[in-house]
Amino acid sequence: LGKVVLSARNGWQCLDYQMIPLDSSIQPDPRIEQEIDRMEPLLDNKYFKFFGCTARSLIGSSDYDFPSLGQIQSHFGDNRVTQLISDAFVFAGNHFDQGETLRRQVHGRYDQAIPTIGIVGMGNVRASIPKGELRAEDAFNMLSFGSGPDARAGFPLISAYLTREEIKTICEIDANMGSKYGDFQLQFSGLSY
Repeated sequence: LGKVVLSARNGWQCLDYQMIPLDSSIQPDPRIEQEIDRMEPLLDNKYFKFFGCTARSLIGSSDYDFPSLGQIQSHFGDNRVTQLISDAFVFAGNHFDQGETLRRQVHGRYDQAIPTIGIVGMGNVRASIPKGELRAEDAFNMLSFGSGPDARAGFPLISAYLTREEIKTICEIDANMGSKYGDFQLQFSGLSY
């Protein structure tokens, strides 16, 4: 949710913009709540069914009180939410068939082509992990940006072979841009600098 203040004097100008977290401080609109209730079965049938669940399916729980999205975005450096996401990227890269194809194509050096670094851009993270029950919709809300070739929500994972110079360049870009602009910040698994 966001708030935008525009001025129409001498053309449109943005005077102010701020993100507003959707939490218990926001009073729900009954009409919007009815629309959500009406659309939820459609979302379950068109999206979550692919994963064998519904939006409200319980997929886990957390006893840990993770930082809010606002806390994550306002702090340059490591945080547990994006560390968990980037760890999951490495895990996925090591457990899907495309990873096996990549290993065969990189100069026959199977042991060196296994994904060891996971990178997540802060601009793609849309929510934190709630304390208590974790539902499928919570996982969806964390990384629901973009779509892949299968037309499903979420950017696809990619695997790439990077040289140490390319990794250094990525870290330099992160240090320069990420510290100034929160959405440009990169979070890593398997790499620290």
